[in-house]
Amino acid sequence: MVKIIQDNDRFSNYNKNTVLAAYMNYAKSNQAGFVNEPGVLLTNAVIFANGGAHLEMGEHYLTNEYFANNNLQLKGTTKEKLIQYYDFMVAYQNVLRDGGTAAVFSVTGTNALTISNGKARSGSITSYGRYFANRDVIHLINFKDANTMEWRDTNGTQQEPSSIDGLQIKLDVTRTVKRVWLASPDMQGGVAIPLTKAQTGNKLTIDLPGLKYWDMVVIEY
Repeated sequence: MVKIIQDNDRFSNYNKNTVLAAYMNYAKSNQAGFVNEPGVLLTNAVIFANGGAHLEMGEHYLTNEYFANNNLQLKGTTKEKLIQYYDFMVAYQNVLRDGGTAAVFSVTGTNALTISNGKARSGSITSYGRYFANRDVIHLINFKDANTMEWRDTNGTQQEPSSIDGLQIKLDVTRTVKRVWLASPDMQGGVAIPLTKAQTGNKLTIDLPGLKYWDMVVIEY
């Protein structure tokens, strides 16, 4: 899915953003039930973090190319979280969808935390990156408890990730860092939160309050 977004960026000379008609829980949509929230939020986190958008809302949530199919409904909590995710995408569109260059940063974690840079892997936190003239942006997405890496969560079985508290990451930088902040649709309504940092030469250590589904870390120079 990420490769599709990146290929589309390149084919359009980086002038167009991708909208994916990615129908979630497709195999489950032939009977009445509810959309599986963890699958939807993880997929949206990956799409939005890589500059894409998701065609998923109509008169109801779309799980099938036959738009009249409304077998799967959104629970109240899922509706609220989807609103938070779309508010977040709009609020931070300047770092999500407006320029910059996709990058893979070498991010490492502490406390036996596995970080997979640039590629989603079950059992790990995945990082995606984008660099700008005066800032680097790192997205952390929590696949630590993922029981499937099938991005459409076709059968609606993706499980909710456990929250990770007291997260610390390290990476190399090439300039003096002025400040670091975090924003997440899962935390404090998406507001920017200043982070504690320590820089020694080109080594940067950042303390994060936690991670549920998706954190966006912005490093300003």
